[in-house]
Amino acid sequence: DLWSLGCQHVADYREDHGDALVPADFVATDGFELGRWVLSQRRAWQGKSDSELSADQIQQLDELDFVWDVWPLGYQRLAQYRQEHGDVLVPLEFESDDGFNLGQWVVRQRKLNSDGQLSADQVQLLDDLDFVWDLRAFNAEIQFQIAYQHLVAFREEQGHVTVKSNYVTDDGYCLGDWVTRQRVARDAGSSSGLNVERIRLLDDLGFVWDIWPFALEHLVAYKQEHGDAMVPGDFVTDTGFHLGRWVNLQRVARKGEAGSMDDDRIKQLDELGFVWDLWPLIEKHLIDYKKEHGDLLVHQEVETSDGIRLGRWVGAQRNARKNGKLDAMQIQRLDDLGMEWDIHRAQFETGFQHLLSFKERFGHLQVVRTYVTSDGFRLGQWVHSKRMARRGSTDFKLKPEYVDRLESIGFAWSVSQEQLPRIQFDTGFQHLVEYKEKHGNTDVPRKYVTDDGFNLGNWVHHKRRVRKGNSDYTLDQEYIEQLDSIGFIWAERVQSPPAPARQPRRPPPPPPPRPPAASRS
Repeated sequence: DLWSLGCQHVADYREDHGDALVPADFVATDGFELGRWVLSQRRAWQGKSDSELSADQIQQLDELDFVWDVWPLGYQRLAQYRQEHGDVLVPLEFESDDGFNLGQWVVRQRKLNSDGQLSADQVQLLDDLDFVWDLRAFNAEIQFQIAYQHLVAFREEQGHVTVKSNYVTDDGYCLGDWVTRQRVARDAGSSSGLNVERIRLLDDLGFVWDIWPFALEHLVAYKQEHGDAMVPGDFVTDTGFHLGRWVNLQRVARKGEAGSMDDDRIKQLDELGFVWDLWPLIEKHLIDYKKEHGDLLVHQEVETSDGIRLGRWVGAQRNARKNGKLDAMQIQRLDDLGMEWDIHRAQFETGFQHLLSFKERFGHLQVVRTYVTSDGFRLGQWVHSKRMARRGSTDFKLKPEYVDRLESIGFAWSVSQEQLPRIQFDTGFQHLVEYKEKHGNTDVPRKYVTDDGFNLGNWVHHKRRVRKGNSDYTLDQEYIEQLDSIGFIWAERVQSPPAPARQPRRPPPPPPPRPPAASRS
């Protein structure tokens, strides 16, 4: 049964790793999601699930040194780390000497606390260790204080805080770059992280906030080098100035969405050939994208060769329309290109088409959670997310229309644990059939992996081991007959020994010397 299968996997893991501390995302070589199974046993033991563990099952896991409550273990390791390092800023990949992944445990405590799933006692215990709950804010404050002290030292030495953008302190700190970033951050508004207290500290030093003359010089230099003022959004000068970000801010300022711009500055930028409206250029990029991909489902990270962040721009237009900030002409221009306004519908269509292809290929819809298609689409995760949404376990609600479409092709909203072995076998079997169609045999090399990432070589090896009795699992007669029906070779693939190297031929021996000719008398 499934429980015995999971227990055996824990035993195998313990034999390989020396303990039963299985990571939550660990998947066995045969596709069994052992990490999730282990978590479900802990939840059952804690009474947080509908299933229950029998006394015999608890004893079996106890005999494998199963850890039922990881929290005290993690807290103990964290206290030891603090004693050694003086803080609890544990790197993400840090493991204790006994292999406990303390870095990931610390990250999980932050997540649990934000979700309200830590008890008051647990929070207090972590506070007693000076636990850092908001790591980003903590790091940002440290970095600001370091830079601020450098600026104070600069003022004491120079008598002012007008720092050149390429200035570096004697200890190697890029103070000029930091000063520039504070100006840009203040222009960006409250979302930049430059709060009122930090602005006050800089004002007390006589900080000069106007970055315009300095930035304009960089734009002139850019045009001299590149022939135009079309600065990519992420362009940074050699001195560390984020010119691309500044250029975008000027466009926003002229529109009146963030401050204003006087006529003199507009004139200076016009003289450089500044492009105020990027729409025509972006429309061309969208046309090219659609020709190549067939749609306008532009991923957020897509960036054009000339530095335009096309994915983010498309997302911004969706938000702008939603908030009533796109006019009718702009909406029509994007509609003419085939703009996908409802990204959730578009994403559903993409997943649904992949699911149809999966059904045509494998003959069923039971997709294992780790399955990834040949084009990189995480279909297993997509299927799992739809089931979770139907249960109401996520913030995303599955529309009745989507429910009907999935059910129309025979989609099952729940998968019992008893079905998993059958699903996993069918997935491997179908890959094996395709391998035979392509190569003419079922003699799969041990390290062979299919185009969609399935480790077929390992799957075949496992089936041979089970049939030979070299495993605690058993292979159903039905599976054996299926494999036999396609001419499966049960004997392990053996590599022929290399042929002995041929010895080079020896040259024939030289002829014996001729006797000297007899002299005539």
